Amino acid sequence: MASKHSELVAGTFVILALAAGVGVLIWLGAAEVLTPRGTEVFFATDYKVGNLGLEIGSLVRLNDLPIGKLERMTVDTANARTLYVVRLTRDDVQVRADASASAVAEFIGGASIVLEDLGAEAAGPADAEHPVGLTANSVLLMRMQEVLGYGDQQRVQFQKALASIATAAGKVDIIATAIAAEMDPKTRGTLLVQVKATVDDLRDSSANLLSISKNLKAETEKADAESLLAKVHVSAENVRKVTGEASAMMTTIRPGVEKTVAMAREYTEKDLADLLTKLRKAATELVRIAGEMRAVSGTARD
Repeated sequence: MASKHSELVAGTFVILALAAGVGVLIWLGAAEVLTPRGTEVFFATDYKVGNLGLEIGSLVRLNDLPIGKLERMTVDTANARTLYVVRLTRDDVQVRADASASAVAEFIGGASIVLEDLGAEAAGPADAEHPVGLTANSVLLMRMQEVLGYGDQQRVQFQKALASIATAAGKVDIIATAIAAEMDPKTRGTLLVQVKATVDDLRDSSANLLSISKNLKAETEKADAESLLAKVHVSAENVRKVTGEASAMMTTIRPGVEKTVAMAREYTEKDLADLLTKLRKAATELVRIAGEMRAVSGTARD
């Protein structure tokens, strides 16, 4: 009797344990095999898109409504893309091949597939041959921008700044290329060659100026009898001596010259007076002779 009671207790305990286990499985969601399974939908994204943050069990949403889960992922090497296989949990939702969807990152880890358009019925189902294109959504970035106060105005300013930087970078590249070409010592006519030629000319001119300055210095040495300055001093001294001698001679000669001029003036005036007197006498004599000849001529006629 005691053994039968023990078996009953043990059986009851096993049943309760199994019930508790089933309850735990349902609580953890591992018993979804017991729920009705919907259709299978394929999504795809190219390798170059990178990590979308999706993992097995990620939710598929229509707006905020969960309509399925990501069941598995596989690689489509022939088309260089990754396929995401989703199991829908609703029979009333049909996803077509021309639907649009994006992977939206959550604030705290993970991501979910959000359907933006279910597609047209004529497009056919979204199967492995015709998967729905999956893109990365910037909702998380937009929300962070809103939190940080980064809106459309700041975005436009940032884009303009980037454009200005790109333009400036292009100009810097052009300037750098031009400078590199001008600084090439192998190319004739470049800036560097012209600078070298100018430096050579300046060096030659400097040497010529140095030679001229040395010659000028030699010519201005007063102690050197052959220098120009010494000769100038000698010439100036000679001029000074000649000027002094001429002044002395003029002092000596001037009284005699003045006396000679006065005598010439006096003699000239006296001679002119005598000459006029003689001319007057000669004219008077000629008048007298003419009168006598007239008288003789009258007598001869008679």
